Amino acid sequence: MADGPPADVPLPLHGRSAVTTHRIGVLINPRARGNRKDPMDPDTVQALVGDCSVFVTRESREVPGVVGRLLDDSPDLLVVSGGDGTLHLLLTEVLRQRDRTHACDGGRAGPQDNQIPTFLMLRGGTMNMAANNLSTSRAPLMELRVLGRFLRGRGASRPWPVRTVSPLRIEADHLDHPLYGLVFANGIAFRILNEYYRGTPSVTRAFNVTASIIAGAFMSKELERRYFTPLNATVRVDGEVADRKDLRISVASAVPKLLLWFTIFENHPPLAEDQFHFLANFLPTREIARHFWGLCRGQWEGPGHLNHPVRHVELVGPGGFTVDGEVYDLPEGTGRCVLTAGPPVRFLDLSGFALPGHTWTPDPPLESPGTSMS
Repeated sequence: MADGPPADVPLPLHGRSAVTTHRIGVLINPRARGNRKDPMDPDTVQALVGDCSVFVTRESREVPGVVGRLLDDSPDLLVVSGGDGTLHLLLTEVLRQRDRTHACDGGRAGPQDNQIPTFLMLRGGTMNMAANNLSTSRAPLMELRVLGRFLRGRGASRPWPVRTVSPLRIEADHLDHPLYGLVFANGIAFRILNEYYRGTPSVTRAFNVTASIIAGAFMSKELERRYFTPLNATVRVDGEVADRKDLRISVASAVPKLLLWFTIFENHPPLAEDQFHFLANFLPTREIARHFWGLCRGQWEGPGHLNHPVRHVELVGPGGFTVDGEVYDLPEGTGRCVLTAGPPVRFLDLSGFALPGHTWTPDPPLESPGTSMS
């Protein structure tokens, strides 16, 4: 993404009409699957939330300019209605512009000047992995109703309940600035994702494509070569070489809950602020098949497979990779990536709130690693 706003940056469809206790910005990605199914228009957002600035972005190239407008307003809360990729692009741009501002003023800005806004993630996408970790199971419009009531009530005068996460910081030699997101993956996961995007994204397609490729690779040499070919990559974890070849897959995550039947990180101890979950697998296909369910559930340990919290990962020759479903292409066996934990980011937690007259069973507190309540 280029510096500065593109020529066709969308203007806010609604600005604040009066002084409010909290400054709220809302970003809607209407192309995200959940938002296509149940469209969210700015008038409805205003009616439910109250005074706020609403932006609609249809292309990723619009995000830098929108973020610039949002940050100029020093928002207390950024509401994101889109998929996992929408949050990844927004986090990347918010933190990039924050870092650039800090560098331009020579580090003279005070803590408040470089404060990262609190985020609220709505379930506007297809898989909604970010929302599964950081929000509630409510539909977007219902969550906005709860938000509006919260802001007019408890949220007007008391500290907000938040979940705090340090997103991944991904530095790659071929990119001119770091990326920020919740989940990084390459190898087998990257190839499966590319196949998934050949059709219309849906939860059902994600399940079918993933299951058929994995089962097929266990039985067909052709599918094994296509999807399970090892990468000639070097993996260094916290300064130590884990392995130098035959990397099948690596996954790094700032949150414990992934997708489908993969619960590989949910048994990890709580993360420190500078840690993230990391898995790297170097096993032959036959061994992956033999220990498949134990690997998927994070229950198998042995030579050729590591899975534990880490602080620093360097991948030399990782090839293409994905961050929160966004694809970053590279020839296989090329490139270099460094993964670390980024700055802590707060996500508003409305799981303990409901509307009068509505029965709501709060989601259980997220005590799994990767988050903290503050």
